[in-house]
Order: sequence, then C-alpha cells, then structure tokens
Amino acid sequence: MKHLEGGRLTLRQATLAKCYDCMGYFSDGKIDCKMPKCPLHDFMAFNADKIKLTTRTITEDHKAKMKTARGQ
Repeated sequence: MKHLEGGRLTLRQATLAKCYDCMGYFSDGKIDCKMPKCPLHDFMAFNADKIKLTTRTITEDHKAKMKTARGQ
C-alpha cells in the first residue's frame, strides 16, 4: 500500500511486496511459495530449502595473520 501511495520502500519491504503480489495477495506469507526459479525465492523467510548460515570459527593462527596484515 505504501508503494501505491507513492511512498518509498526498503529492499525488504519491496521483496515482501513482490511476494505478496505473486502469491495472489496472500498476506500471511508464512509458507514457501515453491517457486525456486523466482530470483527472490532465496530471500523468502519461510523458504524450506534456504541455506542456513553457520557461524565461522576463526583459528588463533588466522587471528594472528589478520593482526599482522593490519600492522598490529
């Protein structure tokens, strides 16, 4: 509605608005649309196939190399 009234949207708002439009104005949006060819599918909050980001463990050796690169 904000877009239709001439307002500016954030990237997240625009993504959700496109999904809302594509899903036939289904406002809940808590289901996977099952459209993997859509360029926005990877950004869907309820994408069942979404790649889970994991935390990366940095070794002490790597930390020392980063400090050396920064000149510390």
